[in-house]
Amino acid sequence: MGYTKQLFQTRIGGNETETTKHINTMNAVQWSTRALRQVRKLPVLDRRQITEAAADLENMPNCQQVKALKNHHYGYRRRVGHYRILFDWDSTVRIVSIEEVRKRNEHTY
Repeated sequence: MGYTKQLFQTRIGGNETETTKHINTMNAVQWSTRALRQVRKLPVLDRRQITEAAADLENMPNCQQVKALKNHHYGYRRRVGHYRILFDWDSTVRIVSIEEVRKRNEHTY
């Protein structure tokens, strides 16, 4: 599951002292049966890219290539080459639920 890591840094610059607090909370990433089946059918290189990108979703909402979807069954999508990872994210429970992996075309969204 997730864990909380707190890091306190003190930077001294000139006459100023600045203290920043960073909190890093990881999300749990869950795959639906449908998404796993879709990924298994992909070529090995694409499969590797998608699984690495899905692992990065642990850092939601600090992920690149993620967009919130409007008027769509799923809440978010992540771009990975010609493929899209469609998922939901519950920020209170810290769970990313990957629902589908589709090749990008005119019917994806």
